[in-house]
Amino acid sequence: MTRRGGVLSLVRTGVPATVILCVAGLVRGVWIPVFERHVFDGHEAEYLALLQGTWHGEFSTRVVPLLGLLTRGLGRVLPEPMILVLLPVMLSLVSIAAVMDLVRRKAGNLEAFLSGIFLAFLGNHAFWSSSAYHVMHPLSLVVVALWAYALERRAWTLVSAVLFGLGVGMRVELAFLALPATLLRDQTHWRSWGAWVGVAAVIALATGPSFLTPGSHPPALWETLPLALGTNIRCACYLAPWANAGLLGLAVLTALPAFSRLPRLAAAWTLLAVGMFLLTACFADQGFRNVLPATVALCVLEALGVGTLLRRGGARRIGGVALGFIALALLLRDQAVVARDYYAPFSPIQAHMDTFAPIVTDDDAFQGCTWVSEEPPLPGQELPSHLTLTRIEGCVLWGEEPIHETWNSRSVRDRAVRMHAVYDLEPVAVRVWPERPGHPHRLVWRIVGR
Repeated sequence: MTRRGGVLSLVRTGVPATVILCVAGLVRGVWIPVFERHVFDGHEAEYLALLQGTWHGEFSTRVVPLLGLLTRGLGRVLPEPMILVLLPVMLSLVSIAAVMDLVRRKAGNLEAFLSGIFLAFLGNHAFWSSSAYHVMHPLSLVVVALWAYALERRAWTLVSAVLFGLGVGMRVELAFLALPATLLRDQTHWRSWGAWVGVAAVIALATGPSFLTPGSHPPALWETLPLALGTNIRCACYLAPWANAGLLGLAVLTALPAFSRLPRLAAAWTLLAVGMFLLTACFADQGFRNVLPATVALCVLEALGVGTLLRRGGARRIGGVALGFIALALLLRDQAVVARDYYAPFSPIQAHMDTFAPIVTDDDAFQGCTWVSEEPPLPGQELPSHLTLTRIEGCVLWGEEPIHETWNSRSVRDRAVRMHAVYDLEPVAVRVWPERPGHPHRLVWRIVGR
């Protein structure tokens, strides 16, 4: 009876989990047109050069040593560019499986499956699942590390520390996840937790020395931190699919029931979500990739809340069903946008021209105005950063181009989203270049308030 029960239990949990992972794989490999559109652009191009043996740069926060060495090794065995896409796709599925099993052990099968379904259709997670840039790689390592640490077994704790250190070695801000990890165990033994953190720190320092290298960050990072925090704290829009305060509030309300049934687990994921968002808001160039851990935590909290309501029956069960469908609908809409705009080819902005007047063919109309960039302060950048607006007087303009509407690993969409979320923008004109056929038109906005 015990053996049969164990087999049946494995089937009941294994089959749905496998189906969810297959769906997640289809979302990342079929719904998102990875094989038709993916471009190794920006820093991804450096990883491609590493794979093909043509890279002669130095390791930095843009090309981290651990992933760089791994990429170089892969290139000697299989110099096929798409291996750089398939690897993070596989790692993303591993991360979903780890989250599901962690939630299953702490909350139950229902919450685990809901977490898996929500993550399968999370557009931000799906997009970075096909990027050669070091986003999905460290996140997956750290998520698996948290799963192993939560098992509360000595051997797995050592494995967890190594994985955690490797992940932090690629993306240093993930070290914050050591704090919510203390709530994932039923009882926290601070001495063992300290040893775990110590081993992870040694591994991180051994694999990520670029973070300590002078010049690895823009020189003005600490100077712009207060400005960046004041700006990015308003960018809840990065917490897709809850792209505005109202929908984010809905997510928070849905998660509240979980605190009555699973207070420790809900507190862990809340600490992860809030802490990572606030931490990354200090970055001058915060974007969707930075808040991805926080977004994953929100999906889990949503699953815990919906699962709690479904277990209570009656009107609460009806509410749980309704909230679950709303969350899934938002995720599907978000995923559809990511798939539609995934490395979308540049297209004319004709649809916007009716609302922008006049059409301008030279820059004489903008005399006396200062153009700013949506990028953070960078060495050699021609235009002042939007973060320096307090030092600029008079008319201030920002130009938006078709590339700002696409999902690509250069994260220019992230910056345009921030501009629209933080500043009050007034349409001024459409700048066109008759003498340069095919050059993308530019939507000109005046920054009138923040």
